[in-house]
Amino acid sequence: MGNTLQKLAQNQSEQESPDTESPDESFTCEICIEPILLPNKKFKNQNLCVHPFCMDCMVKYISVKLEDNVGNIPCPSLSCENFLDPISCQNLVGPQLFVRWSDVLCESSVLGLAHCYCPDRRCSTLILDECGGNAKRSKCPNCKMHFCFQCKLPWHSGFQCEESRELRDRNDVVFGVVAEANKWKRCPQCRHFVELIEGCKIVKCRGKAAYTPPSPDPKPGIVELELIRIERMKRPIKPEADKCSTMLGYRCGASFCYNCGKRVHRHWCNCDSASVLCIRVIHGFTIIFILLSIFFIFRSLNSIPPKN
Repeated sequence: MGNTLQKLAQNQSEQESPDTESPDESFTCEICIEPILLPNKKFKNQNLCVHPFCMDCMVKYISVKLEDNVGNIPCPSLSCENFLDPISCQNLVGPQLFVRWSDVLCESSVLGLAHCYCPDRRCSTLILDECGGNAKRSKCPNCKMHFCFQCKLPWHSGFQCEESRELRDRNDVVFGVVAEANKWKRCPQCRHFVELIEGCKIVKCRGKAAYTPPSPDPKPGIVELELIRIERMKRPIKPEADKCSTMLGYRCGASFCYNCGKRVHRHWCNCDSASVLCIRVIHGFTIIFILLSIFFIFRSLNSIPPKN
């Protein structure tokens, strides 16, 4: 947006007529109440308004407004309802302050959208949510840092936002990376990781092992040791409906959908539209069959002649 304003400023400077103000004219600044003898020190808000303000006071005024993230800066005159024109103020404020003004205007134009800033303090780039409010893992276009758009923290592989705030152990982070790489899911009840090897997506958490985090100060090689322990934690279980998975988890008995992570109380989930439609069709035909059976039974009973 800064480049666009600069181009407009160049075009405008070519079209503006030369200043015809009298060289002997002087004025008193209404902000600092100081007499100004040089006429070129008088601020002009393009063709919108002209007030007796010196340029030094206007630069300070604009700078204070930008520190408060105000992009549409009103004229400091109490009797004026106009806003300052950024293009006419470009030469006044200088390139650095003008770029800051352009950034604030950009930010104010997207306040209706979900946005955040890069969590890296050395970057702090403005990032917009272009996923309709569903943004999670994001990548800063400036510093290339991966972070969570929901909690505004560095990306926490395999852990939810409320848990990521408590991540201080290196092994927890490594375990989260391994869980994400293997696409492990977490039981919605006991919060332990579950691995689906094969079979249907409805799994029941009933393994006999759980991950135990190591000491806060891991010794060399402890990370590799924990990864070996993870492999030993896998246990085959009795498949649910003779076709469900081998899994990694804690015995809590909760059934949930491996795709969406929600608990289920039947052997299907609403996230699978095809399965839901098929089940509804089957239920519909079942109800129709039962109603027809009852109808024909009553009809056959009514057709039997009474005994004399």
